[in-house]
Amino acid sequence: MKRVLITGATSGIGKQTAILLCAKGYEVIIHGHNKSKIELCINEIKNKIPQAHLGSIYCEFDEYKSITSIVQKELSGQQIDVLVNNASHINKQRREIDGIEATFVENVISPFIFTCAVLPYLKPTGKIIFVTSNCHSNYLNLDLMNSMDHDYFQIYENTKTCEIALSIYFSENTPFTCFSVHPGIYNSNLHNSYWGDCGIDSSECNCLFNMIESEEVESGKYYDQCRISIAANQVYDKKFRKDLLLLLKEKTSIDSQALLQSFSKAK
Repeated sequence: MKRVLITGATSGIGKQTAILLCAKGYEVIIHGHNKSKIELCINEIKNKIPQAHLGSIYCEFDEYKSITSIVQKELSGQQIDVLVNNASHINKQRREIDGIEATFVENVISPFIFTCAVLPYLKPTGKIIFVTSNCHSNYLNLDLMNSMDHDYFQIYENTKTCEIALSIYFSENTPFTCFSVHPGIYNSNLHNSYWGDCGIDSSECNCLFNMIESEEVESGKYYDQCRISIAANQVYDKKFRKDLLLLLKEKTSIDSQALLQSFSKAK
């Protein structure tokens, strides 16, 4: 039985993907930042699919320093087939975590730490998926990521560009199939809170499920609704990706190059 770990899976397209996977016989680990919502989600799925195999990880993405120890504790002895980095946040009001803009922490720093922590548990044939957006920035200055001058939506766009860049980085430095995907515009708690009810109901989203199932996906690519597309030029710039990793090392003390040495590709 294949095991899929989905972050931000208690609502929206994360939960819908979990439902589709459980119906197909996958085991799904539900990640969330609210214990009661995790329990509610698991109960809802089991009511729909009594035979569903479900696990859970409770982990606050704004408490990034505790992520590695939580993942190690919760995944001990397990193997993961697919990691879906789906959790996403947007902060309309300026907020900082340890002096770092909160949206950058929750959308970039924490998924980076979470992914690094999950790597030892991924099977050699594993996939890493970064759920991003087609509204990612065409250009961003990493030196200004923590600037007070950026509005909340621009910061959100910037983090989506960073997610795509990270997917390319992991595709180049691990043996896993790593890619990013814009699944389409679906109503979710995040989407409805800031843009209103103007998307497709998340219960109709099957994009992530199809990408998990597919044997044809290509590592290092950016997908727009299951089709290979072209992201902002900056994500393909090695210097930009190097600068991003240096920034993450500065903020997290994680030396990604040292960490990933054991996962180097044998090409």
